[in-house]
Amino acid sequence: MTIQIAAWDRPLARTGPFSCGEPALDRWWREQAGQAERRGSVRIRLAVIDGRVAGFCAVTVGAHDPGALGGRWRKRPAPVPVVIIARLAVASPRQGSGVGTALLLDTFRRLDVVAGDLGFEATTVTAKDPGLVPYYSRFGFQPSHEHDPLLYLRVKDLPGAGRDRWQRA
Repeated sequence: MTIQIAAWDRPLARTGPFSCGEPALDRWWREQAGQAERRGSVRIRLAVIDGRVAGFCAVTVGAHDPGALGGRWRKRPAPVPVVIIARLAVASPRQGSGVGTALLLDTFRRLDVVAGDLGFEATTVTAKDPGLVPYYSRFGFQPSHEHDPLLYLRVKDLPGAGRDRWQRA
């Protein structure tokens, strides 16, 4: 099985039904993904297997209140600029096959490339299901607070040793 990562492509995105088993993500994919991409409010990358979408990752930019991130940012006077992994989904039959990992690694590579030119300090993701926290932790994401679904990964942790660890994940 070969996983290809591609930029948003409307015809490809409409090649067949997509379901990850999470109703809110499935609805967003069907009803809002294309519009959000066209408006520029997110950038969506597709994981493609055998000409069909096996997963997607939508990223956007934003800022978090320093108190929301806690830790080292807690006492900062201004919001922390971040890249947000807004949505990550893998088609139900492809879950556990490396599709989500391929999408995250692609995202990390793209962030590593632009990090020197753009001003952001971390990437964040909200683990809507507590069972996903260990998955994201494998890639270096840390909880912003104990028992909080907001996780962060500092930009300085993207390259080098971190990348070597991710490629083994």
